[in-house]
Amino acid sequence: MPFRPCRTVLEQVSGIVDGEAGLVVRMRFHGHLAMCAHCRQYYRQFLEVKEAAGVVTPEDVPEDFEAVMAGCLAELGLEDEE
Repeated sequence: MPFRPCRTVLEQVSGIVDGEAGLVVRMRFHGHLAMCAHCRQYYRQFLEVKEAAGVVTPEDVPEDFEAVMAGCLAELGLEDEE
C-alpha cells in the first residue's frame, strides 16, 4: 500500500471521528498515522477539540448569535460581502 499524502489523510479526519468512514479508509488512515507524527498530533488535537466542544444543538445557540458573529467578523474586517 503506497504512502498516502497528509492532505488526503487530514481530509478524512471528520469521517473517521464521526464513524462515517468505511473499513478500507479507516485502515489506510490509521496506517498513515502509524508512520506520520504530524498527522498523529493533528488527529489527537482534533479529538481534544471535539471532546471539549461537546454536542451543540440548535437550542444551545443564543437568539442573537448571528448579530454577535456579524459584529465579530466586522471587527476582524471579515464581514460578509453579499
